[in-house]
Amino acid sequence: MNLLGLVAGFLIVVIIVSLLVFFVNRYRKCRSDQILVVYGMLHGQRSSKCLHGGGTFVWPLIQEYRYMSLTPMTIGIQLVGALSQQNIRINVPSSFTVQISPEEHLMGNAASCLLDLDHSEIEEMARNIITGQLRLTVASLTIEDINSDRENFQAKIMANVEPELNKIGLKLINVNITDITDEADYIVSIGKKAAAEAINKAKIDVAYKIRQVLSVRLKLIEIEIFKLLKIVLKLKRVSKLQKQNSVFTLLNVNLLLSKGKTRLSNLLQIQQLN
Repeated sequence: MNLLGLVAGFLIVVIIVSLLVFFVNRYRKCRSDQILVVYGMLHGQRSSKCLHGGGTFVWPLIQEYRYMSLTPMTIGIQLVGALSQQNIRINVPSSFTVQISPEEHLMGNAASCLLDLDHSEIEEMARNIITGQLRLTVASLTIEDINSDRENFQAKIMANVEPELNKIGLKLINVNITDITDEADYIVSIGKKAAAEAINKAKIDVAYKIRQVLSVRLKLIEIEIFKLLKIVLKLKRVSKLQKQNSVFTLLNVNLLLSKGKTRLSNLLQIQQLN
């Protein structure tokens, strides 16, 4: 009886340890830069269960799992000869940063469309989507709209591209338009015209300021001349005084001559400013 008890106890311990090892080996954890996709026999009508972070138990035989990386991907787009609204062909080199979305309502799309694809295959799929939507965006705008407001242009690109990427579980992080050119040099002509208008406006502003300054200086000259004439008239009146008042007259003449010199000096200073 003691031997049977020992054997039974040993078997129980083995079974418990085996179950623990089994559960430990089938429990899958998910890092913060990954999505864990469990598929197979699942509760409800779901085709897969997606987790971002945390972990879950994966049953053997009836379930399987895969990991999907959330590492961002930068995709260069060399769009050449895209037709604008004015039927002018333009070149729009750009780069797009995308990643598999960790958002709950989009992880299922990624699991359905991208599960067994590597990074290069995902990039190629995203590139085709982005190129098509970029052409549609360019076709809806004039050259002036594209060239004058780059922020609005980028916003329209994001509004058109992101919903299409979401359909396959991708998220658009950033759009960078490096440069925009056209085959007919239309954009260059717009730039030259804007520069010429700015230079012309600056010249007009400078001329207006000069006229204002000259107008002020002319008024100052008129004031000084008027005061000088008053001094001359006073000199004439003083010269007609009687001889008995000659001392008084001499003092007035000297005073008036001093004022006249001051007015003439002011006129010379104003002239030098011109």
